[in-house]
Amino acid sequence: MGKANKSPSPAVAKEGDYSALRELFRPHVESFDYFLDKGLDEMIESIRPMVIRDPNSSNTLKIILEKGHVLSPMRGARPGVLPIYPQECRQARISYHGEFKVEVCFQYNEGAQIRHTFNFGHLPIMLMSKLCHLRGADPHKLVFHGEEATEMGGYFICGGMERLVRILVLQKRNYPMGLVRNSFLKRGAGYTDKAVVIRCVQRDQSSVTIKLYYILNGSARLGFWLGGREFLLPVGIVLKALIDASDREIFTSLTCCYSDKHGRGKGVVSTQLIGERAQIVLDEVRNLSILTRTQCLVHIGQYFRSVMEGFENDDYITVAEAVLKDYIFVHLENNHDKFNLLIFMLQKLYALVDQTASPDNPDALQYQEALLPGHLFTVFLKDRLQEWLRKSKRLILEEAAKNKGFDLGNALEIRKFLTKYTTSVGRAVESMIKVGNVNSRSGLDLPQREGMTIHAERLNFHRYISHFRSVHRGSAFAKMRTTSVRKLLPESWGFLCPVHTPDGEPCGLLNHMTSTCRVSSFYNSEGVIKNFGEMKKLLSAELVRVGMNPVLPKIEQTGPPEVLHVHLDGCILGTIASAMIEKAVNYLRTLKLLAHSGIPEDLEVGYVPPSFNGAFPGLYLFTNPARFVRPVRNLFILSDGKQSIELIGPFEQAFMEIRCPDGGDGGRQEPFPATHEEIHPTAILSVVANLTPWSDHNQSPRNMYQCQMAKQTMGFCGQALKFRTDVKAFHLQVHIPNIVWMNFHLERMLLLQCYHTQVMTWRMP
Repeated sequence: MGKANKSPSPAVAKEGDYSALRELFRPHVESFDYFLDKGLDEMIESIRPMVIRDPNSSNTLKIILEKGHVLSPMRGARPGVLPIYPQECRQARISYHGEFKVEVCFQYNEGAQIRHTFNFGHLPIMLMSKLCHLRGADPHKLVFHGEEATEMGGYFICGGMERLVRILVLQKRNYPMGLVRNSFLKRGAGYTDKAVVIRCVQRDQSSVTIKLYYILNGSARLGFWLGGREFLLPVGIVLKALIDASDREIFTSLTCCYSDKHGRGKGVVSTQLIGERAQIVLDEVRNLSILTRTQCLVHIGQYFRSVMEGFENDDYITVAEAVLKDYIFVHLENNHDKFNLLIFMLQKLYALVDQTASPDNPDALQYQEALLPGHLFTVFLKDRLQEWLRKSKRLILEEAAKNKGFDLGNALEIRKFLTKYTTSVGRAVESMIKVGNVNSRSGLDLPQREGMTIHAERLNFHRYISHFRSVHRGSAFAKMRTTSVRKLLPESWGFLCPVHTPDGEPCGLLNHMTSTCRVSSFYNSEGVIKNFGEMKKLLSAELVRVGMNPVLPKIEQTGPPEVLHVHLDGCILGTIASAMIEKAVNYLRTLKLLAHSGIPEDLEVGYVPPSFNGAFPGLYLFTNPARFVRPVRNLFILSDGKQSIELIGPFEQAFMEIRCPDGGDGGRQEPFPATHEEIHPTAILSVVANLTPWSDHNQSPRNMYQCQMAKQTMGFCGQALKFRTDVKAFHLQVHIPNIVWMNFHLERMLLLQCYHTQVMTWRMP
């Protein structure tokens, strides 16, 4: 056994020593940084202006939110005051927050806009984010301000308590999933247990889930939630309302994926029944005496004008266009893109019904992503601002009804009503962080409303660091009798640790990311915000170069297995011949390895090959944030003779050939040679699981127990113990030197040897 070198003191460690530790906290900090950099502006821009009509006259007042400002935490509101630091907030039992202001414009009768600045209270500031006073501080400055020399932030301080937003598992965004659930039968008479579900996410991270239900008569219904109620529309009306397409064009688009010459061969996803079903979809619209796009828009407008807030006095076509924009495939801005995606979802739904395509597993990590703190912060703040607009409108209308002489053009009077509920916005956000409950009328399309935050305990460093690496499936699943959601599935390999999960009720629901797993963000490796519009143009151009046919402006006339659709973040870019698609996949992976190609390094290239009754084939590309990614070694040799490290996601991993360096080919056949290789055998374990001595000699349950014991034992809760205000803390006065260093380099990088714990372990003979 080699002798371990003495580790450096954290107080004198260099900045570079903390890079590996900082990587573990990066998803939390970067998501909040994006909220400050760009997310706040995009969120405010997406809020529809509030129009107030005077009940006593024809005058109107439009209230527009323009720009938001969040300030750093200060001791007071007066200019020139000193900054306040986190340790002072802990000791004084106050919150570490910054002032939140929004520029609001008044427009009276379409006249000139009058700009006012409103104070909406204070928003909690995440430690080590761009507004934190400790950002970029060296270890000496951190110790001076009563913090750990290794303080990495990633949490909030509310009422003196350290609160952490828990990473939750969500359905993968902008990907249509084929599901079979008995709950779909409860939608009404004639509904089946089959549907295609897609969770559409806008730029401001708010989402709308669309469900395409299969009906027994062969048609389908498009469902979405509005105001706490699910609305269902015949799919034919939505198709004709999106673009001005004839019945023949819709019929041809739906049936292009079927051909008699293929029979039931490999990659065939349709049967001859699709022609009859397409005719039923069109007949439903014709039976309602609806023939044109304008008539479809009027029909939708009549149905939704009473429930669309702010559109009570608009014409039916305006209401229908607002419904299509705000609730139908909100991640797409072009109606042609929405039309093509809806056609694709119908084809996948019919393939699911005919059993030519298998259903997707919502419990597999392949179809999941993460809910990051900054994203939750953004969508909840948007909901609170919209609620403030609704309350203000109600107050103004009540005053106008009581006072006949009330003038909407009096800016001072309007400002008085608007300032009545402004500070409630900041209080609601702080309450959400402090308590963990999301109070919203709409539900924000989230899987749960309680337990969103937890206390960042510091019983020991292992427990503390595990909070930031934990991924929770959702509190609703803890009450289910089924165990399917708790199973360890092969799709989680390399992303979620197979042994680091607690025993008891949360077993299998509370998992932890592996030591090498990362979460994609809005920032590239150089810290610059990604330009997704430029990425789309560049990827489209590169795909056309290798044989892709763009889908716009014409409607595609063929489908699988001859050609496969190419998706980019839920938008169909075009089609590519099945014989050329593997060449395109290899070309994209080569571009990922090149430093200056412009292709993002975390691009997920999910090629689902044609199969017999397997997953619906296609090429699915993802560049969006909140995806789990991990590094593997690409065996492709570059021109400089080196092998490069490639970031892959769980969706593409399910269809890749990856070998283990210490396990040979593992029975792999020659037609499927390995294209990638694992970097290290213990990369499948979490940070805490990596520190278990002789884990390969332990029984499998013993490794699970060891992870829990390491987080419950006595030890150093921190180096700044005398400044801590925790209710419960452990501190070892005398510790025993380590008997063995397991993965010493990992411990040295993460400085875990500075936080000793009293742990017992077992070794099998």
